[in-house]
Amino acid sequence: MKKMFLLMLLVFLLASLLPAPWIWNKYTGRPDYYEAGGGPHAILGALHSDTLPAAVQRGDLIVGNSTPAWARRAIGAAGTYLRSDGLDSVYSSLLIGDLPIVTPAKGGTGLDTSGSTGVPSINAGAWSVGATLANSLGGTGQDSSAWTGVPSTNAGVWSVAATLANTLGGTGQNSSGWTGTPQTAAGVWSSVAVTITDVAANSFRITKGTSDLDVTTDVTLNQDVSSTSSPGFSNVYAPNVYGSTGASGSLNLYSTSHATKGYITAQDFWTLSSTARNLKTWWWYEEFMNSATPAGIFNAVTNGTGASSTTQATPNNTRPGIWRLSTGTTASGYGVLRAGQESLMFSAGTYLFETELNVTTLSDGTNTFVVKFGFLNNVTGVETDGAYFYYSDSGASPNWMAYTENNSVTTVTDTGVAVAAGSWVKFLISVNADATLVTFYINGVLKATHNTNIPGNGRRCGPVFTIIKTLGTTARTMDLDWAWVHVNLTASR
Repeated sequence: MKKMFLLMLLVFLLASLLPAPWIWNKYTGRPDYYEAGGGPHAILGALHSDTLPAAVQRGDLIVGNSTPAWARRAIGAAGTYLRSDGLDSVYSSLLIGDLPIVTPAKGGTGLDTSGSTGVPSINAGAWSVGATLANSLGGTGQDSSAWTGVPSTNAGVWSVAATLANTLGGTGQNSSGWTGTPQTAAGVWSSVAVTITDVAANSFRITKGTSDLDVTTDVTLNQDVSSTSSPGFSNVYAPNVYGSTGASGSLNLYSTSHATKGYITAQDFWTLSSTARNLKTWWWYEEFMNSATPAGIFNAVTNGTGASSTTQATPNNTRPGIWRLSTGTTASGYGVLRAGQESLMFSAGTYLFETELNVTTLSDGTNTFVVKFGFLNNVTGVETDGAYFYYSDSGASPNWMAYTENNSVTTVTDTGVAVAAGSWVKFLISVNADATLVTFYINGVLKATHNTNIPGNGRRCGPVFTIIKTLGTTARTMDLDWAWVHVNLTASR
């Protein structure tokens, strides 16, 4: 122990005698050389001539800068990596160019596409980028950025046209302004104003221009019957003529609507229906050409001073035959035109009632009256069953109303069509075969659909027109231009 102590003492004395710039290193047990002003100091401090002084911070690196000198490199932002730019070590995000190109075998393209613009495609495992996608790969092979129209291909070459040619299944026409049914003649497409309107469960109406044809089966005409003065019907076939199968050249006349009345008269209908002994279909068209009652199937009923139901002078050359109903001047007077008001019973066939009429003066609080027409079972009192149009106004309800009534229980729809004095209006009422649906049309437009309170088996009604005064002493009138009633029983009698 004494020897060790003496040895350490000797070393200490020797170290204290060492001249600068030597100093004893207590860790190594040897003398170290240092410059003047030395001692413990920062690595990037002023004592080193080849360093850029800087305070140390967490994450720093020491790098050689462009001076060159040792310098502090602060840690980069989160997610960046130390990257060489060829001159310096800098922090950077991961660049696509730094990644290796992935071969197709590894799910890549094997190409550097950083400068590519276009559509990538692969052929036999080799990827490429083209300006457009070739038609052999499901594209068009064309730059379609400026195209407007319909694209099509011909012999593998794609193009665009304003319309799709008829050789490619189109019309070759701009049909944006068309109205009606498209048709073609000699490869040229056009449209014709033809509409199809539902009339009843087994009946529809085909309308072209101002003519219409109400049929119960598909009919193909070989000519324009609306513009031919004496149309023929060769090669026209319609079944159920007079209740039996028709032949080429025959027409199902019982379904012909009022619009063709210039070619088929009421007497023609009556003769055909009677002589052919048709026990399934019955119809009547009345033009009101008689000078006295009865008017066809209709009989006149009146009550009150001046009340009448009779023919009227026609107002113009387009309305042959006018029938006028007048209330007269009695406060409760009425004018009626009726068939048997209990002659029909719904639920075993279709029933149509169609007419065109004109209420000459509106009802008001001074001279109030009621107008009813269609299928009813009472003409002068309160009906209990029917399907009919109704109007009565004292200032609160100026519109046509649609009624179905079964045993005095009614379903009523306001059609939204105002009664206009002096205006001719067309009306149609259609009852389906099992009496579960009644539709009401005004001027060819469906205005009401009823499926409740329809009189069925056991409830009776018939064709009726009536105008009844309820207040006032000035006569009020209603004019009828024509009437058409059609019955098609489900089974022949």
